[in-house]
Amino acid sequence: MKKITNVKMKGSVNKKFIPYILSKSSVNILNSSQSLYNWARGSSCNKLFEYMASGKPVISTIKTGYSTIEKYNCGVELNACTPEELAKEILRI
Repeated sequence: MKKITNVKMKGSVNKKFIPYILSKSSVNILNSSQSLYNWARGSSCNKLFEYMASGKPVISTIKTGYSTIEKYNCGVELNACTPEELAKEILRI
């Protein structure tokens, strides 16, 4: 097992702490399943808008039909997200 020291898994936190936590990040990852849902019309989740408000880049693990991320040039959507592709994108950003 690798000892990763630069990633923090916070679990559930009170919503009032979200802006502070996001201000400390380098990149925000929006992790969803491409196969469980139909993303043809896009996505509208609170987490995405919180990430956008932080001013930090967003990496989404899904590709949507209408992409808020691409429209506002605030990150990337991965086409076929594998652990290797996600790691490569994190390092690129």
